[in-house]
Amino acid sequence: MNDNNDSGPPPDGEDTTPAAAMAASAAATPPRLMDSIDLDAMYIAQDELGQGDLEEVLTEVPVRKPKAQEWVRTRWDRTTRMYLLKDANDRDRPYFVSPAVQKLIPKEVTVWDLIASVNISGVFFLWMIRPPEASGTPNSWNVSARAAAIAAKDAWVRMSSDQATGRYTVMKATADFGEPKWPTLDFKELLLMAIAPNYIDSADHPIVQRLLGKK
Repeated sequence: MNDNNDSGPPPDGEDTTPAAAMAASAAATPPRLMDSIDLDAMYIAQDELGQGDLEEVLTEVPVRKPKAQEWVRTRWDRTTRMYLLKDANDRDRPYFVSPAVQKLIPKEVTVWDLIASVNISGVFFLWMIRPPEASGTPNSWNVSARAAAIAAKDAWVRMSSDQATGRYTVMKATADFGEPKWPTLDFKELLLMAIAPNYIDSADHPIVQRLLGKK
């Protein structure tokens, strides 16, 4: 009886190794989708990105002093004066306080000038500076900070604290950092963005409760 599974020896010159069998199978298989993708045609050149059509959306307005190594410019046509409360339990974080709450904690709120400022990276913030003293001995820290903010109207400025003399040292940049990039929003909108996340308008606020000794 003949064995039907015996197909006889392979034709002369035919490669019957496993690798050859896999190659033959692959050749008989239709090309995969991935093999038909032309990656080179899909790359986008940098000059085609259209970055000039994009504008960053301002999402927050910090209220603070300039950092020690931060070059800044100021706009004194965008300035206001308000009462602020500095939370000593949270690294002196400033809070805006409603008039009604101010009456509850009058010794905890102080007057500050808020000056529109921007650094060389385009980060906008409100520079908080104490107003000039109406009487008494001027505070050297406040005086030198105000001098820096005034100088920053026309030049890129940075200031650093000088503990030995009890004031800020003010330096002007000699390099050309270009013109400052100011937000397009009006000053009222910028103020509201600064106030909204830092507003205390109720005696039930945890900070007010703590300062009144009720919590």
